[in-house]
Amino acid sequence: MQTYGQEFTRGSGKRIKIVSALDAVKLIHAGNTIATGGFVGIGVPEELLLALEKHF
Repeated sequence: MQTYGQEFTRGSGKRIKIVSALDAVKLIHAGNTIATGGFVGIGVPEELLLALEKHF
């Protein structure tokens, strides 16, 4: 699914922006603490983790 940079709204009217993993990682600064979830490999944001490794 390549919807990078697209914005849409939910029923609440809240704006949501979908960005690539690399763009998301650029928002994380050195010293920040982040947490991810998943269950035995299912639901783990692999692209985000790979982008974090490349960025830092």
